[in-house]
Amino acid sequence: MEVVDELKAVRARVTECIALASAHFQREFAEIPVKFDLTGTTAGMYCRETHPVTGSLVREWFRFNRVLIRENLAHYLGDTCPHEVAHYVVRSVWNQDSVKAHGREWQSVMVDIFNLPPERCHQLDTSRVVKRPFLYTCGCTEHYLSTVRHNRSQRGGKYGCKKCGMWMKFVKAVDSVRAPAPQIDKLFISTGVSSVGADQVKKVLQLITDHEVRQIVTDGLITNVRDLQMLSKKMKVPIGSVTGHPNPNTLPAGISHAIVFSDNAPERQERVAKAFQLRGVKVRLLRGST
Repeated sequence: MEVVDELKAVRARVTECIALASAHFQREFAEIPVKFDLTGTTAGMYCRETHPVTGSLVREWFRFNRVLIRENLAHYLGDTCPHEVAHYVVRSVWNQDSVKAHGREWQSVMVDIFNLPPERCHQLDTSRVVKRPFLYTCGCTEHYLSTVRHNRSQRGGKYGCKKCGMWMKFVKAVDSVRAPAPQIDKLFISTGVSSVGADQVKKVLQLITDHEVRQIVTDGLITNVRDLQMLSKKMKVPIGSVTGHPNPNTLPAGISHAIVFSDNAPERQERVAKAFQLRGVKVRLLRGST
């Protein structure tokens, strides 16, 4: 979890790029939805859906890859966002099926509006996306094999598990598999009051994005068991790994990350955040909607 909210930064950059295009063409380009549901090695995509009979526009939206954003935020803000907004602008201005995806219209938008070289492909770090699209099992776990090893297996080759010693058996072909998500060992959550709101949980989920949380500890002020159950369900952490700190006047040990909301009891919450920072904990102090 970093100080910068990567997804929020990408949304803001898309808005900025659309505003630049509006100023250049002296017309208003509407903001369209931004989704973060791309997987694999694709960085971004401008999508549009038209009516199958009339051909009229039904909806438009942007898609981005949250894994690649976390590893390549600067490139996303500098290049990927303008790249996809340029596609949106081209379709809005020229609106012709004959216009090539990366043709002279798109290139002119990249150069004249965003002052960027019109490069078609990204140069992002995709090391966290593992291209092993074939699922195998043994006697103890799952394995993902590359196309080369899968083809060898289908021709009679055998691969054994180094742990259990059994032969691997083919199960199915799958999409690109993400490498293990970064982990948050022990997350402390404090709201300054005796409860956790749904909006606060939503904000926490936005901040941790693709991290895997192993344990949650709530502020001693939070005493409602239902809040712990909600955190367990929403954040997909076993209920046995979600606990409340017994004393609101002390801080738990072993915390690796802390999210502290300061809407209530701001002075107390700032002290809590500062105390954790002095311990070397990664802290996010949230004021209002930030």
